[in-house]
Amino acid sequence: MQKESILSFEAAFSSLLNGVKVTQKYERCFIEQAQGRVLAEDLISPIDFPPYDIALMDGYAVGDLSGKWTLTDLDENQTLTPTSAMVVSTGNPVPKQAVCVVQNELMTKQNTALSTEKPPTFDQNIRRKGTTISQSEIVFPAGTKMTPEHLAVCAALGIHQFTCYQPLTIGLLTTGDEILPLHARLSPGKLFNSNAVLITQSLQQQGFQITEHQHLPDSTSLLVDYLTKHAADFDVIITIGGTSVSEQDIINKSLAWMSDTPIGKVNMKPGKPFKYSKINNTDIISLPGPPIAAFTTLHLFLLPALQKKQGSLTPHLLQRSLTLSATFTHENDQRTQFLRAQLSIDNAGKQQINLLAHRGFDDILSLINTTGFIYIKPHERISIGTPITYLPIR
Repeated sequence: MQKESILSFEAAFSSLLNGVKVTQKYERCFIEQAQGRVLAEDLISPIDFPPYDIALMDGYAVGDLSGKWTLTDLDENQTLTPTSAMVVSTGNPVPKQAVCVVQNELMTKQNTALSTEKPPTFDQNIRRKGTTISQSEIVFPAGTKMTPEHLAVCAALGIHQFTCYQPLTIGLLTTGDEILPLHARLSPGKLFNSNAVLITQSLQQQGFQITEHQHLPDSTSLLVDYLTKHAADFDVIITIGGTSVSEQDIINKSLAWMSDTPIGKVNMKPGKPFKYSKINNTDIISLPGPPIAAFTTLHLFLLPALQKKQGSLTPHLLQRSLTLSATFTHENDQRTQFLRAQLSIDNAGKQQINLLAHRGFDDILSLINTTGFIYIKPHERISIGTPITYLPIR
């Protein structure tokens, strides 16, 4: 068992992504069910696209650049000679001999004689065969998450099936004697299980599904028994709460001896009790219980880890950062801080960052207005106008 130490945020983020391995479970997936799935192999084009030379405008395909042509009645499979022209429509094939397409409004027509005042240029208004995608070219690399736009490209290429990573099996464990299910009657000292809803719906929004949700009381033996019997059933188990050092923190006590724990604490605020463990091949990602800390570590750690596990090319949160000017002052302590913020547009059309008021660790209503985090390093002093790093989450 590895002794827990407090890691910097950067070291913890790197350790988490290095520890989480891409799933090796694949399956063939039809295009109709592929939205949000991640490619497990490179997608290769079976054809050139466009599959033939096409007109980009309604007009006339012409055989040279002389500026004067004779209209002929040909189809795209017949030979277009120099000084001749034929009518073409947008998106339709043009003869291989066509040097360009002159749009209707630029052409003067007298019987079969056509002319234009401004001589055209070579390949004007023509997209040549294979210039967008060549046959045997990699269209999308492995690790690409398939959006409707990706799927439209596949359809255009005649690709209707491909190999994707299987959806992750994800277990959710919430703990705590004080936590009530939503249908229960509220009583003193009790709270409804809002964290379970936050995690479940946030993951669903990102294309992940909770396979099973279990809630356990504050019993180390019950937790150990559950993990011993069921950890191997999941690719990832997410736990919420119980990661600090009190007697009720059963996650911390249980995982301390039954798992390898690369991350035990992180030098950050909020979210210090974040924990990452492994039981054989199952990743255990443990979020703190306070709603603000759970929300923060959900976005900074959990979602990037699941993206990595699912094979995504870009699970690295920090690559999506923005640099903006501060509209507030802040003196940081020795921890990395992630301040909740709202990105807006000012009257001049410029992006502006607004710091959200901190009303305590349980201020769950403020999450609605949070569009991202201001990333402040230890002992950093922020002044109005100072460049700051903003991590968008929506």
